[in-house]
Amino acid sequence: AGDIAANGRRLANENFNRDMQIFGQAYVVCRETEQEAQDFVREYVYDRGDWEGVRNLLDVLVPNSQSALGDGWEAMAANLIAGYGAIPLVGTAEQIVDGMLAFSNAGLDGIKLRGRSDPVSRYPPPHDATGRFARITKEPGPTKLTVSGRLTAERAQ
Repeated sequence: AGDIAANGRRLANENFNRDMQIFGQAYVVCRETEQEAQDFVREYVYDRGDWEGVRNLLDVLVPNSQSALGDGWEAMAANLIAGYGAIPLVGTAEQIVDGMLAFSNAGLDGIKLRGRSDPVSRYPPPHDATGRFARITKEPGPTKLTVSGRLTAERAQ
């Protein structure tokens, strides 16, 4: 991601004399333990996921997707069900923050977050229907992660 971000910024500057910010996209499943988060992902992907719907979608995007993608079909389908192709941030709150910092360290300016939750979860999705953006600020002192302008996590460097 870092090379792609740097190349995109360079091209925007060289070809259009413009600065450009680069954002990624991630889905968040946050639970008290990593195992609980992974179990929830397995449940909503494999037990409740719309595999027929994702098969139809992939066949539109990649004709004859199951034969064209071979062994990679199930992983791509599961990722579409889990977060529509977004990068997973799955685990404890600290692991989520570490994952967000990894985005920043790779050269991204922010992350569009999608969340997964269930009715009894103590960790509701970190977005409304339109989604929110996490902006990572690097200034002297601790790294701060903000979601839609509100401070959500701070990590000493």
